[in-house]
Amino acid sequence: MEKTNDKKKLTKGIICALVGGTCWGFSGTCGQYLFDEKGISAMDLTVIRLLCSGVILIVVSFFINRKRFFGIWKNKRAILRVAAFGVFGLSVCQFTYLYAISFSNAGIATTLQYLGIAFVMLAVCVMEKRRPKAAEIIALFLAIAGAFVLATHLNLTSLYMTPAALIWGLLAAVALMLYTLLPGSLLTVWGSPLVCGWGMLFGGIVLFFVTGSWNIRISWDLGTIVGFSGIIIIGTVLAFTLYMVGIENAGPVKTSMLACIEPVAATVFSAVFLNTKFVTMDIMGLALIIGSVLIISSVKK
Repeated sequence: MEKTNDKKKLTKGIICALVGGTCWGFSGTCGQYLFDEKGISAMDLTVIRLLCSGVILIVVSFFINRKRFFGIWKNKRAILRVAAFGVFGLSVCQFTYLYAISFSNAGIATTLQYLGIAFVMLAVCVMEKRRPKAAEIIALFLAIAGAFVLATHLNLTSLYMTPAALIWGLLAAVALMLYTLLPGSLLTVWGSPLVCGWGMLFGGIVLFFVTGSWNIRISWDLGTIVGFSGIIIIGTVLAFTLYMVGIENAGPVKTSMLACIEPVAATVFSAVFLNTKFVTMDIMGLALIIGSVLIISSVKK
């Protein structure tokens, strides 16, 4: 009976991780649609996404654990760290990723951002003052090779993608590293929904005033509403919730590996719904980077 329950729990975790990663991939395609079809800027989209998603996650956190919800505000050090995480981690990660999409497409931008996992590995090696393991070296080589193939299509005389797309994609990877390392013990002590909710809200508020986003002019037709709903509800709140359920039931290693379906999903959605063209070299580059992430995710702590 216990083995049956464990199997059901694992199956539930696997399904939630796969669906959560797919939802993240779908959100990138929604962003591409809003850029290409609705003329919305990456910065405006970032501000709206952070503010709306932050509010929703905060409300969810209030109903999940009210004691923890109010307790974080009694800890000044914790709330300052959350604010720093939101401003320098979440907001930077979001707008670099969305800018990368605006200069390329959802599939390529998502895959380039996943290079951040390799950067995390290198940063951890430096902090722990150790050499990378053999598997980590192989993963790093695959990541670099994948980025090279995406950027050049193996033509050494020119870049296949625009310099802006490559630069913003690499910045998104660096931002992903910061986003991963900045929260530290915050997530364990206060819970992911609460930390990410307040972090998104802090980051959104700062960007709102820094960029003068009160002057945003958006034509709210059905397509725009659907696009924003896809990013905020499906690609942030639902994806995040499913990912957490995946970790709870399948464990962090399996969940992080299964969530690597995100760049694949972004590529498929972009091709199907937006008619984005991908050639053999693009698929090869995508596969190399995803392979590197899978290898890093499987390395024991």
